[in-house]
Amino acid sequence: MTRPMRQRYGLRLAAALRLAALALLGAAFTFVASQGRANLPRGVGRGRNASRGPQCTVRKALALSRFSTGEQLLEKLDKERTLAPLEELGLEVGMPDVNDLPEITALMVECFDRTLKKKRWDEGNPLAQYVNPFIEQNEVKEIAKGIQMRLDVTLQFPSLRRPIKQDESIALVARQSKGGPLIAYVEICLLPADGRRPEDERPMDGATPWQPYLSNLCVTQRARRSGIGRALLALMEEVIRYVWKDQRIYLHIDNYGPAKALYESEGFVATGPMDAEDVTHMMKELPPVEEELDDDDEDEEAPDEDEEDEDEESTVKALPSAE
Repeated sequence: MTRPMRQRYGLRLAAALRLAALALLGAAFTFVASQGRANLPRGVGRGRNASRGPQCTVRKALALSRFSTGEQLLEKLDKERTLAPLEELGLEVGMPDVNDLPEITALMVECFDRTLKKKRWDEGNPLAQYVNPFIEQNEVKEIAKGIQMRLDVTLQFPSLRRPIKQDESIALVARQSKGGPLIAYVEICLLPADGRRPEDERPMDGATPWQPYLSNLCVTQRARRSGIGRALLALMEEVIRYVWKDQRIYLHIDNYGPAKALYESEGFVATGPMDAEDVTHMMKELPPVEEELDDDDEDEEAPDEDEEDEDEESTVKALPSAE
């Protein structure tokens, strides 16, 4: 065999080996991805298809009236700004329970797909069709794990009380009444007001006070621009004012136009310039709650007959729990 012929056969053999390696790699990724899907909560799929998530027909939101802090909040909040817009749309609002976790996960994957897609391989890569399902399923698992960790205490003991640890959240859900699907979700937690994000691992220095922090405000695609997000935001502000007894709320927002427009229209202002990842730290001052007399004060100064009874909510204290 001549030298040119040996070179041609060598090139063909090398090409055949590369194709075989790619086929084996693709089969391996497909197998791993299929195993990941088998372990996911029912109805949670790939990020780009998450809008087709689970359709719940029997669950209901855990009504605020079923626990003390929720019942007390209902006596105080501005219903026209918070609950009325949701009720007009046929939604019921409450706290989530453990059975809601698959739907919450699917909703978060749908709403934050613009962030998740940054981790996927470019579709022009021939291996993307094998690698991306694996990446996406891993992200879904991490989201589900994070939700369960943050809501661990309130899933067992529903309460709107102010947490005392960084990794603990209070959450509200809105779903169609009569056991319809989950429509919206939102969390609040506590973070130092120094611009750090929940995923940051910087140690607490003990000098920066913790402040209420809003995160994961999600509304399903088909229900957006109907006032649901604005109403849930207002409801969480009322929780912070009347239950947590705080007067500020913080959040981070990327350069996604609709979300940024919502927060700016609701009075949030940037605490500093946008960072290298196009993320802005924002803050809003909440209206103060009028001080009410304590029992001892009432003995010394008799109130007018038409004055409302003392606010029982002032006696609510934070529980020693975690996110």
